[in-house]
Amino acid sequence: MKKVIMKFGGTSMADADRIRACADFVRQSSGESGRRVVTVVSAMAGVTDALLELAAAAGSGHRAAKYALLADLRKRHEEPAKALGADDAVGQLLDQLDTLVTGISAVGELTPRSCDAVVVFGERLSAALMAAALPGSAMTGQQVGIVTDDNHGEADPLLELSLYQVNETLNLPLQRGEGIVVTGFDAATQHGVTTTLGRGGSDYTATIIGAAVKADEIW
Repeated sequence: MKKVIMKFGGTSMADADRIRACADFVRQSSGESGRRVVTVVSAMAGVTDALLELAAAAGSGHRAAKYALLADLRKRHEEPAKALGADDAVGQLLDQLDTLVTGISAVGELTPRSCDAVVVFGERLSAALMAAALPGSAMTGQQVGIVTDDNHGEADPLLELSLYQVNETLNLPLQRGEGIVVTGFDAATQHGVTTTLGRGGSDYTATIIGAAVKADEIW
């Protein structure tokens, strides 16, 4: 059984057509010689920056900017969600994001911890879209077992524990040939608090997963 980790960046996740093309490629590759694939996705191009702006607007009380950014993020994700049949999953995530930034606005302060909680939604929305296109199951970095310290914004993985937990989580689904989509960049502390691996962290996620499951290749 050959194991491959396929990581797709923001440009590949830009719209429904590109996501479909990526999903087709994963399915085709999965059918070749019993290959087993874990897909890791980044946020759509530009979405991480938009989420950082949204978090800053919420924390500083700029309501007009907050609403405008939320509306743009909804439009960007609801259109491909409708095309791919991911309306429910994407809608729930967007509602969670709305609730989160409303809470940050009420407090009137943006902390590194709350910023991480906002910015991971880019990858989570992308994972929901890719999972619908495959089809497959979308999982966060925390759900697959990636654990970090509490250095919010650029957390360091606790590698020994992460490698063990990721292998335990993904070994059986890989053997079964299930469609697995994991959010890049997204992890959590040992207490379950959301963290991020820093810009470019989706590549790091793919590498950690590859090492954990002893992948033959990381694309």
